[in-house]
Amino acid sequence: QFTELSGLTAKATKSTIGEMTSLFATGYGIYKDYYSELSDMEFGEIFSAGISTAVKKYKTSGSQMAQSISTLGATATSAKVPLEEQLAILGMMQATMSGSEAATKYKALLNTAVSAGDKLGLSFTDANNQLRSMPEILGILHTKYGDTIDAMEKKEIRQEELRDRMAASFVLRAEMI
Repeated sequence: QFTELSGLTAKATKSTIGEMTSLFATGYGIYKDYYSELSDMEFGEIFSAGISTAVKKYKTSGSQMAQSISTLGATATSAKVPLEEQLAILGMMQATMSGSEAATKYKALLNTAVSAGDKLGLSFTDANNQLRSMPEILGILHTKYGDTIDAMEKKEIRQEELRDRMAASFVLRAEMI
């Protein structure tokens, strides 16, 4: 039945059955433990709907989403980021870059978030020491820098980058989301 879902998803996302079958196998390995209370079929339906919705909403393709999920791997899931949030972030980023590039930048953002926040004097973790959601992190950054980072702030961040590359790069990457 997963093969049928892969076929339907391929048709809905204008990709190939092969790409979606591979994506479903990859997605099962990455996300199934996070959704362990669901049957395999329920998980497959949610995964299919999520991919199809992200492709339609963010005007990307099944092929690009497959690339992004394969490149991202389990990084976001290990940080307890729900599938829905991952798909939304990857989809939004694909408006300006390829799926694999979006995933590479998102992965870098996740891997540096906590230490970059500390260096910026901001906390990106919750009371349980878990990484906050990306909307929460962006809200914290917007509180400090405003809705957009203007030219002077970028200059200040770039000067800071000479002192601390990771924190500055994090803020500039986060602005892309």
